[in-house]
Amino acid sequence: NWNVVQYSMLLMMMAQVAGLEAGELVHVIADCHIYDRHIPMVKEMNPDVPVLFTSGAMDPVGNMGKGVLRTVRAFQAVKMLSLDINIYPNARHEILNEVCRETVFSDIYAWILQQI
Repeated sequence: NWNVVQYSMLLMMMAQVAGLEAGELVHVIADCHIYDRHIPMVKEMNPDVPVLFTSGAMDPVGNMGKGVLRTVRAFQAVKMLSLDINIYPNARHEILNEVCRETVFSDIYAWILQQI
């Protein structure tokens, strides 16, 4: 999956810039929904681990942002403590390939720096 490769490269670049060693990239997105069968897995997540949700507002997979917001609410319901969301106007599903990709990369980078 090309997006996983892009995120892996982003992880490596940010680690290099921050003077850190890149660790394991955990990137799991089947879609932007939490189904009933996923709730037990979300409940098992460490509530202190920060989570960043990103999506395009025109993404039909994320139901034009509504599915992403529903997912954030599901994470909030199980008391995840650090949730952030960026929904990019006029962007679709592959936000790292959209015209706003530089903004997306910059926002992800800034978010990661806030977490370390």
